[in-house]
Amino acid sequence: MMRWMAMILALASCAPAVQTGHMAYPSNDTGGTAAPIPMPCQEALVVDQVGKRFDPAGIDAVRDRARARTVRVVRPGDAVTMDHRPDRLNIQLDGQDRIAQFRCG
Repeated sequence: MMRWMAMILALASCAPAVQTGHMAYPSNDTGGTAAPIPMPCQEALVVDQVGKRFDPAGIDAVRDRARARTVRVVRPGDAVTMDHRPDRLNIQLDGQDRIAQFRCG
């Protein structure tokens, strides 16, 4: 029984991960639409917000500008997981709730 469980777990870990998020559809020479290309998070697109006061109401706009699928807000002392998610925008705040840094992952 344990041997079967180990085999199932080993096979499950080999399954490919499926990522979704913003997609770009570049046109090709034939005038059609090429296969979608995933657009990972890009913190450089929102770097102008560093130093500004964090506004939870504007989180969707920042997420969209950074082309991120999800957002995680991290305040000083918060415990966070170390998993890397290229489609996630991390917003690091300082002690005064100002944006100190953006980081994708």
